[in-house]
Amino acid sequence: MTHNAIQTALHEAPAMLTIDPDLVAAMRQALPPGHPSRVMQAYGISWNTWNKLRDHQPIRRSVAKRLLERIGMDGALITQHVMRIAAPDEAS
Repeated sequence: MTHNAIQTALHEAPAMLTIDPDLVAAMRQALPPGHPSRVMQAYGISWNTWNKLRDHQPIRRSVAKRLLERIGMDGALITQHVMRIAAPDEAS
């Protein structure tokens, strides 16, 4: 992750933000493969929001703020969020 991985870029619509691609890449790398519901379990965002992040499109400022609070402004909490997801066959 780059030094400025958590910087966000304002777009013309002030209510929209774009999350740094390096941070999204770290989120993607930490996310276990499987059902799209894992995105909600891990990061508390919808599949549609995840697709926007993945495609470097802006998301609502309020969603971006909550996401960054969950995963940590520097991405340090990403692993903690993902580790609490157990695959259905891993749960015993």
